[in-house]
Amino acid sequence: MSLFLFVLLILLLIYQLSLRWNGRLTNVHTCSKISLETGERQARPKFMPNPPQLSAVLFFRIFDDDSLHFTVDDLHHWLEYLRFAGVDHFYLYDNCHIDKECVTDLGRLPDATYIKWQILDYDKAQTPAYNHHLRTHYPQASYEIVLDMDEYPFMPSNTKRNFLKDYALRKGRRQVLLRTLFFGGQPLPSVSSDEWRILRYILRMPMAEADGRTKPLYQPAEVNHRDGIHNLHQMLLYPKDELTDEEPFQYSPYDRIMGYDISEDERILRLNHYWCERLQNHSMLQYDDSIGAVVEQISHFNT
Repeated sequence: MSLFLFVLLILLLIYQLSLRWNGRLTNVHTCSKISLETGERQARPKFMPNPPQLSAVLFFRIFDDDSLHFTVDDLHHWLEYLRFAGVDHFYLYDNCHIDKECVTDLGRLPDATYIKWQILDYDKAQTPAYNHHLRTHYPQASYEIVLDMDEYPFMPSNTKRNFLKDYALRKGRRQVLLRTLFFGGQPLPSVSSDEWRILRYILRMPMAEADGRTKPLYQPAEVNHRDGIHNLHQMLLYPKDELTDEEPFQYSPYDRIMGYDISEDERILRLNHYWCERLQNHSMLQYDDSIGAVVEQISHFNT
């Protein structure tokens, strides 16, 4: 009888462990109700038996009155592009204001963690979302990148699969800042509105912008989770052992010398930012459809 009870206890223990394991592997967190004031909520960090080499964080909203008419198709195009670039896992913060706006189907993607982030004040929603990500998910990827849905990393000299992941692993820096190259003007009339947005807008500014218009490609393990993100366009990293609770969050020239903050040459790696009709300075815009080489490969792999 004692042997039977012992075996029964072992089986119950295995069952409980399996429930915990399955709960940790789900890609939609089990959370308490979100606070509309701070955006903070409690969630158990997602356990990844095989941590990704490159993850991406996206804060987005898709709604009917959007003046730029972003759609769920645009979002899936963005996901396909970033997968091709080498992203292994996505953290998707959906800033839907009402339930019918929420793209909850994203929670079924095997390579994504979907978070419903229903905070109405945009200025109080985006930065807290990224800080929630750092403090709740404890991202385990070797590298991570923070992007918007109209931003596409691009390497003019390398359009092969995994170009962004290979670049990050080869570079080996704690953080690289991608300069922004704005695309806009009127969409090509020959390209259907159902096609990729990045194929419809092929006019850009002459040069990429660096000061205040960059996005970070960084090692999440090096981020000080206590301080979090203060500037979404830089998110500078600091030596963690040099910060105390009393010290302010400051930038020092030491960081650049040690390579904590490097802005990459736009001819090597840049961030194509599709402002679409918001950018109408036709006298300065230049033709550039080079990103089409990536889309062509993605379309080939998907057929």
